[in-house]
Amino acid sequence: LSVRNLSAQPAQKTVVQVRPPRDASVQQTNPAAKVVDGVYVWDLGTLDPRSATHLKLTMTPTARGEMGSQAWVTFTGTAGMTVAVKEPKVVVKVAAPE
Repeated sequence: LSVRNLSAQPAQKTVVQVRPPRDASVQQTNPAAKVVDGVYVWDLGTLDPRSATHLKLTMTPTARGEMGSQAWVTFTGTAGMTVAVKEPKVVVKVAAPE
C-alpha cells in the first residue's frame, strides 16, 4: 500500500486500516500493524506535505477465486490564519447641557 499526502498541508493523526479478504491468511505486515477485530491498523501520525509512506501486507490465499480486500485512510487536517491587531483610534466627544 502507498499512502501519499498530495496536499501542501500536513495530514495529522493519519490512520490506515485494511480488512483482508476472508479467503486469505495474513503472513506478515511491514511495518508491524495492530490487529483490531480482524482489521489491520497502522497509526502513521503526521504525514508531511507531499510525502508518502509504504506499507506491506503479505497474504496467502486459502481458496481459489477472486480476492477482494478493503482499505481506508482517516486523517485530521488543520487550517490557520493570521490576524493583524492594531490599536484603534477612536475619539468620542460628548456635548450636553449642564
